[in-house]
Amino acid sequence: MKRIFLTALAAGLATVSFAQRAFILAHQPKKGFITLAAGTSLPVGDFGCQTVSDPRAGMAIQGVAANVAVGYQFLGPVGLTARFEQHSNALKASSLLNALVMNDGDQWSAKAGNWAVSTLMGGPYVHIPFNGLLSLDARVMAGRASATCPSTSLEGTVDQTPMWVKTTGGSSTATSFGGGVTLRYRVGRSVSFNVNSDYTRANFRFDNLTSTAQTGNGRAQSGFYSSDQLISSVTLTAGVSILFANRQRPF
Repeated sequence: MKRIFLTALAAGLATVSFAQRAFILAHQPKKGFITLAAGTSLPVGDFGCQTVSDPRAGMAIQGVAANVAVGYQFLGPVGLTARFEQHSNALKASSLLNALVMNDGDQWSAKAGNWAVSTLMGGPYVHIPFNGLLSLDARVMAGRASATCPSTSLEGTVDQTPMWVKTTGGSSTATSFGGGVTLRYRVGRSVSFNVNSDYTRANFRFDNLTSTAQTGNGRAQSGFYSSDQLISSVTLTAGVSILFANRQRPF
């Protein structure tokens, strides 16, 4: 009986302590944040299409992402936020082989680099508190993005004759658009953990790309071409936020 009483008492004290902390933090709202986060990048739409015959296909696969963001509420729950993000997605090299018509005995291998995208965007956001510990930010953003498309290499044989085809990568910039949400859980007066989900898209044009091919011991032949690519992705990240600026004092 004594053990049951002590267990119930401990549970009650823990509940009171949790409620007290939530109450205190609810009366210490912060207007600003600085966030660091990292996670995964998921290509969507044409960017993740693996159909090599489709000129819009980016053949990107799941990659990694990291971002830093800052925000401040200027008018009640409405504020402005800015975010810098980088994500990298490998091009699925094996998909390139689907473009080849191979005879019996032909052997081909494929290599490819990574898509690399950086974005710097800003825009308004709305802060929605649920209690002293949990809150949600919803945002829409626009800005600029830079991207590097990967180099590719195909090597193999055609009727026992060696052949290779290589393409060079290139860089481009474009206007980017996006939006997302952040769920925050406060663990202290000025610290919170967060999980984020963001969608970003930008339409790039890559000029002066080079394709070079050689068959047997013949002379390599090169040509220049341009390529349009819509890059769109969903990033899922988690990290930590430093909170600042309550109503009474700057920090």
